[in-house]
Amino acid sequence: MNPHMPTYPGNMGRTLQNDWLWWSDNLDDMNERFSAWLAR
Repeated sequence: MNPHMPTYPGNMGRTLQNDWLWWSDNLDDMNERFSAWLAR
């Protein structure tokens, strides 16, 4: 089962990396933009 897990070393190059610092700096703006897009 390991080769199918996202944390398997061979799969790490294909995973999405989350930038927590960017999200903490931009969360309010992104929520406003998403809400505006959703309301269209």
